[in-house]
Amino acid sequence: MKPPYLDDDESIDRPILFTKPGCEKCEWVKGQLSPQSINSITTLNLDGDNAHALGTLAYFSLVTVAEKHLPILLTKDLEIVIDTNKIVELLGGVQSGNSHETISEPIICDDDSCRLNL
Repeated sequence: MKPPYLDDDESIDRPILFTKPGCEKCEWVKGQLSPQSINSITTLNLDGDNAHALGTLAYFSLVTVAEKHLPILLTKDLEIVIDTNKIVELLGGVQSGNSHETISEPIICDDDSCRLNL
């Protein structure tokens, strides 16, 4: 079944950010975004109880990607972005100032918190 926010031309009306509770990278990305940026995207939380989020992930064939990387940004043009700095850059506005703080040292998620575990 087609997600309700998928347009007839197979594009989406707003970017989708797939996240997971306890994912440090997901929290960092969300912490970098302004309220306006947060309100301009659809955030789907892959918490295991959210069938809609999991169904949308599967619809766009992103389950394998999510098993390796989170967060995932799916742009309006259906581009898949997993680089946290690029996600913040593409989503524009940040909490303070005109530029975002980049991650100079990658956040390491040793406990698989930044991966989908099915």
